Amino acid sequence: MMIVYCSSEQLGFNGEVVAPLQLLQRKEIADELGLTGSQLDNIKEADQQFNAGLKEWLDKQAGSAAFSQQRKEKAGGLDMDIAKQVGETRKKVAEILKQGQLRRMRSISLQMYGLWVIPIKDMQELLRLTTTQEAKLDGIRAQLFRKINDASDAPVKPSSPVQCKIVAVNNEKIRSLVVQSERAAYEILSPEQKETLEKMKGKPFRP
Repeated sequence: MMIVYCSSEQLGFNGEVVAPLQLLQRKEIADELGLTGSQLDNIKEADQQFNAGLKEWLDKQAGSAAFSQQRKEKAGGLDMDIAKQVGETRKKVAEILKQGQLRRMRSISLQMYGLWVIPIKDMQELLRLTTTQEAKLDGIRAQLFRKINDASDAPVKPSSPVQCKIVAVNNEKIRSLVVQSERAAYEILSPEQKETLEKMKGKPFRP
């Protein structure tokens, strides 16, 4: 799935899709997690590195008909280059935050973005999924990514005001598709797993 974000200054705080590293830099989130100045500096640096890598990748693909066709033919999931960057950034965040901060960030992310904020591998461990459940959830997730790729266009210049309007439209489509896919996913979970998921959300976060 390819989602491009505008800068923090160009986004509101009304439940829209916001890059996790940008979310961590919001004052409301930083205060809730008790982030130190050093942690925020490290998060900002990781955010800049990720954005630089994303920009480099987009610049290579800009105007490429082959790239557009590739997005349509994806079997589901992130481009391998982007997936690698996401994985590396996830590790950096895990190194920067303390365990309690990571758990609270996960609970806030669950409240804001829903089930798919948790990678399938982590979901398997946290919810003790059966092999059948894992396969079905993986299929629903892949189908969600295909639908998002088909329904949205990724802007080449994330900081452009015009492109940010495209991002806003994309986000509306994404929210609708995510809600639909989550309903299907919840049908697969047992009552006990649903209860565990609700507990993982923790206390309500109100910015």
